[in-house]
Formats: sequence, C-alpha cells, structure tokens
Amino acid sequence: PGLPPSVSCADAMASRGEPRVGLLARAFFCVGVSVDASGAPAPKLLLRRTFAGDGKSNSSDDQLVSVAYEKHFCFPEYVPGALTSLVPETHARPSTYTFALTESDGSQTIGFCRRFLPPGDGARYPIVTCILSKLPWFAFFWEALEPLDAHVWPLARPALFDTGGARPESTNPALPQNAHVTRYLTELCEREAPPPRAEVSASTPWHPPGTALPQRVSLYAPDDGATSSRVAATAARGVRFAPLLRGAFTDAQCCLALFAALLFERRVIISGVDAGAVSRAAHAAAALIAPFEWQHIFLPLLPHPFLEVCTAPMPFLVGVHSAHAAALDRLPKEEVFRVDLDTGEYTYFPADLDALPSKPRRALEQKLEFQIRGQNRIDDAAVARAFRVFLSTTVSAYRRHVVPETSERRVPENALVADGVWLDQNAFEAHAATRRTKMMLGNLRGTRLYEVFVRGRLEAIARDPKQTGLMGARLGNSTAGESVTGSLIGGGGSSSGGDAMSGLNSAVSAEAALLAYAAEDFQHELPQDAALTAVYRAGSASAAAGAASAAAATTRAAAHAAKSAAWGAKTSAKMFDAFVGSARAYGTKTYGNTSLAGSTVGMHGKSAHRGNYGAFEGGHDDDSPVGGPARSAGAFVGVDRFRRDDERRQSLTEDASASKPPPAPSTATTAAAAAAAALARRHNSSPGGLSIDVNARAYHSGTPSPTAPAPSPASNFSPTAFSPTPSNFSPAGSASGFDSGTG
Repeated sequence: PGLPPSVSCADAMASRGEPRVGLLARAFFCVGVSVDASGAPAPKLLLRRTFAGDGKSNSSDDQLVSVAYEKHFCFPEYVPGALTSLVPETHARPSTYTFALTESDGSQTIGFCRRFLPPGDGARYPIVTCILSKLPWFAFFWEALEPLDAHVWPLARPALFDTGGARPESTNPALPQNAHVTRYLTELCEREAPPPRAEVSASTPWHPPGTALPQRVSLYAPDDGATSSRVAATAARGVRFAPLLRGAFTDAQCCLALFAALLFERRVIISGVDAGAVSRAAHAAAALIAPFEWQHIFLPLLPHPFLEVCTAPMPFLVGVHSAHAAALDRLPKEEVFRVDLDTGEYTYFPADLDALPSKPRRALEQKLEFQIRGQNRIDDAAVARAFRVFLSTTVSAYRRHVVPETSERRVPENALVADGVWLDQNAFEAHAATRRTKMMLGNLRGTRLYEVFVRGRLEAIARDPKQTGLMGARLGNSTAGESVTGSLIGGGGSSSGGDAMSGLNSAVSAEAALLAYAAEDFQHELPQDAALTAVYRAGSASAAAGAASAAAATTRAAAHAAKSAAWGAKTSAKMFDAFVGSARAYGTKTYGNTSLAGSTVGMHGKSAHRGNYGAFEGGHDDDSPVGGPARSAGAFVGVDRFRRDDERRQSLTEDASASKPPPAPSTATTAAAAAAAALARRHNSSPGGLSIDVNARAYHSGTPSPTAPAPSPASNFSPTAFSPTPSNFSPAGSASGFDSGTG
C-alpha cells in the first residue's frame, strides 16, 4: 500500500551473468475492459494462473496479480471514472509494453504485456495478456504471448460480458485446467530457468496432430553475457534504444542529457502517448548507465493511482502516459528532467552536461549521430557499447587508487571500504586527466549507484589474488594481462622479435591487465588494438624519461648549431661587405662614381644574373658598360681571389700541421673563438684586408668542404645523439629494451 517500492534496472540485473534460480515465470493473467455501474469503462480481470512448480497456487504470486490488476498497470492510461480514458477501436495493431513491481524482500518482478483487439467487427475494447517473471527477457516473453491471441478470447469472453457477476467466471476467473492455453503455458513457464541460449519448447495443443501446422513452439533463452559479449546480451534481451534516438528526435543531444541526468541521479519523467514506446524508453534509459544500476524508484509505466510518486524528493525514473499530462502538470515538482517522446521536447540541467569530459563526450556523440543518420535500423549493441566505453574511459582508472587497509595510509571516514580494501577517492579525483573528468568524478561521489558499483568491484578485487596484485604501485606484478599481450609478446614469429619485446613484459602486462579489467568492469569488449594500446601506455613513463634526455640533447645540439649559424652569417656578411667595398673602390677609380656599374639591383632577367655571376669567374666583367675596357679579374675581390687565398692558407696549414698540430676545440664556444682568431690573423696578413676561413666554417657546421680537414669528434654532431629513439630509451623503461645499433 502507498507509494510503490523502487525497482532496480532490470537490464543490469541480468547483465552480470548471475545464475538463474526459480521458475521461468510466476503467473499469467488476462485483463479486459467492461462497463461499470456508472456506465464508464473499467478494467476487469478475466483469467489468471500462477506457476508454483507443484501444481498449487502461491499466495505471493496471487497477490502480485491482484496488485497489477487493481492498480491498473495493464491499462496505464486509465483514469477512474473518466468516460474517455478507454475507448473502443476498430483497427489496432498488437502492442507490447512492460511494468515493474517490487516485493517486500526487495526482489523485482516484471510484467510483460501484450495488447490486442479480440476477433469481431466494429469497435471493441482491447484485451491485455500478461506474464509475470523475475527474468528481464523482453523479446522472449513477448514472443511466448503471441500465439495466444486467438485462443484466449473464447476463454475470457464469458467473464467479460457478465456485467452482473452472476457467472462463476466473474468471481473466480481461473484459467481452466484442461484448456489448450493452460497446457501451453504450464509446459512453457512451469520449469526451471534455462541456461543462456538454451532451447525452450512447448506444444501447441490447439493444432490437430497429423497436420502440417506446427506442433511445437521453440524459443531460446537470451544470452546473459557471462560467456560472450555483454552489450550483445543487452540487445538479445530486447532492450531497444530507438525511442530515445529516433521519432521526434533529430540529434543525440536529448539522449546525452538524459544520460547525464541519470548518471547524477536526477528525477526523470518520460512521457508519450504510446505505452510501448514509453516503457521501452524507460528500460533503455536505465540501460544507458550500465554497468551502474539504478538504485531508486523505477516504474517503466506509472498508472494513475501512483502519479504522486513524481512529487517524491528522492531520485526516480518513471514513464507516464500522455493521458496524465494535465494531472502531472498540476503536481508540485522541483528539478525534474522531463522528456516528451511525441514532440521531442525535453528539459535538462546544463551543469550535468558540462561535467561530462569533452573528448569522450564528443566520441560518444559521434557514435550516436552515426546510429541516428547512418543506418536504417538502430544497432542496439553498438549504442550500449558506446555508453559503456564512455564510462570505462572516464571511471576505470579507479583501480590505480585502490589501497589495502594494511597500508600506512589512513582510511578516511567517508571512504568506500569492502573486505579489507578501500578506494582513495581524493587521489582518484586529484589525478583526473581533465577538469571536466574531475568534475564528473566529484558529482558521482555520494551517488548511490556509484557507491554500489565501487563496493561491488572492491569485493571482487579483494577475493581475487590476481586483482589484489593490481592495486596501486603493484600494478606491474600481475599476470592478468597475459591473455592480451600473448599475441604480441612471445606469441609467435621470429625469436628476435620476442627478444626485442622481452623488456616490456611487466609493464605491458600491467597495462593490458588494467585494460582487460576495465572492459570487465564496464561490460564491453576489449578493443582489437588493446595490446598496442598497452604497449603505448606502458612505455609512457619510460618514454617521458627518454624524451627528456632526447630533449636535452636536442637543446645542446640546437645551441651548437645556432652558434655555428651565427658565426657563418657574421662571416658571410663580412665577406660581402669586403666585396662591395672593393668593387665600389674600383668603380670610383674607373668611372668616377661610387655606384656599382651594372649593379644587379632591379635586374630580373635570367641572362642578366648569369652575366653577373660570370664576372666572378673570369677575365671579362659583364657589369661594365658594353664596349668598355676589359679588366683583369684581379682588379677587385671575386671568387677566384677567395680561392687563391684558400689555397695559400691550405699550404700554410699543412706546413704548420707537420710541425705541431693545433688542439681541436672541445665546444662550440672555443671553436668559434679559434675561428675568430684565425680570421684576425688572416685579416692582418692578407692583401686587400679580407680572408675567409672556409675550413673553419665547414669544420663547425658538420658539412666539411672537399678541402677541409677531417672534423674533430668533439665538435662533430653525431646523428645518434639526435635520434628520435636514443639508445637509452625503451618502452619498458630499460636500456636493454631496444638495440640502437640494430634498430
């Protein structure tokens, strides 16, 4: 009595792969529409049958049937006393929907309803058949109800038209023992719950034997994900995301806002005129946050007697028929996320969306948009996987901050503790990758769904020695990632490849184990490139050290090159200044002006430039006016003059080397000083006051000219020192990981 108890997420209830106990179904009943004493239509119980396993009635099952009928769960749009809440129809396709109930012990039961019009002509009220079961097998039970449409009506008709209650069927609407429907339902439902993917068959006694009509109906238990894909199991049970992504919605924003509202335990109301779409949307919404489980009020279809649930101060997730929209608007409500499936309108909380990390959110949004626009049919497994990968990306790092109680760290009062291990939530949030990730973890802190999830994982970690070895700094001691890295390390191929990767075993196994357990925690498949991702992550720490060393070497090399370049630029400038001064002096002497006759300034033709360069090589100066006197190349400083100075200096250097070789400079600074001193000496001794030490420039630039001496090892810039992969770097953090000589 009073407010209905809460129901946990039915989809997540079976996704954990827990063993199934009890019977396949608890009860079957049928509800029609009759006219009450006031002349208004009202639901009426027509047939009922419980499955106790021993052929006897079960009082708790009978009570569930009574509650479902009396509170009008089978007709969620019904308003007591209203003449138009239930209307007869002439044509209507069969529809399916669900509701949820919770018993005093906290166990949940789902009602699987199928609504159809009975045979006949003209307008008539629909009939609803329903199976109650603890198993969230949507597609299974809806398929089981389908063959009963034509065979339930003859049994339900007497009670439906007995408005005065004179017939015994009206007071005791039990399903007859010898009816074909009874035999079919008893054989199908009064059995132990089968294992995943097992065949469940029942006879169809309404088909005469010896005919071509099928004598049996075969159904298959859905996969629970314990031995295969968890996301595929979600789709196999019949969870459909189309009501949240198609219809009146043109993008994925509403689905993302709904996901954020549920993640942070808001009050959520989903409304629509189609009871089937509303209930499917409610179950799909609860499945968005898997493997988190909704821990508060969950009613896929909220009948009229329970509308006051929407005023509750605690979180809830309910579906409401649009017939109750006016009554719902009159109720006092605060901070409610409301979405209308008919119009696509919704209210949301901007702070919730802002707390979702940007990059994972964009990746999730792109996947949802692809499902909305890229395919004719929604891939429910892909949608479920997208949300679980988002949660895995943002929350799975909690394992790095699981601490045993025996450690020296003090356990905070509000810490989540289970079986001797606890989660350091403060460190978890402090080490968040981004500001939004930290905000999301802070918002999750204190929510019931996060607490239940973490406690469950802590218990699993404490029970499993392999997972206990994954705690904190001991992550690298676990072999949990061997299955992931087996194909990469020592998994075949040449022995040299295995030797090259042998240094990665510990770190890669640790990171691969973290990835594998993240996929297990959040119930999605491990990506095909998980091993490579593990290698990348495992090498990140040692790569940082190697990168720092390489950066230091690069900085030193860059400084060396910068000094050499500055020296070369300065020397070239002096050479050009000397050339211009010599040419100007010659021009003044010859032509009586200070301008360079035939200067290249303003000359754009190829022949003009070729003529200028030819003047540097030989006996005729094309820069002079046409018909002018020929001049000797030695009249001004040119390339030949530099070459002669270079040859003379080379001979002097060889003579000096024979007597006493000069010491090689050890650094770029001393090399530049030696070059400057040599330049000063040549300046004082050379005719014309200019001499370029070409050898010194080549000596310090690392690109010696054909006439330059062999560079000194102290000043030569070795490519090995500037290699992107230094010899002291390996992804495993050891120098033996890769051989720089063979790499």
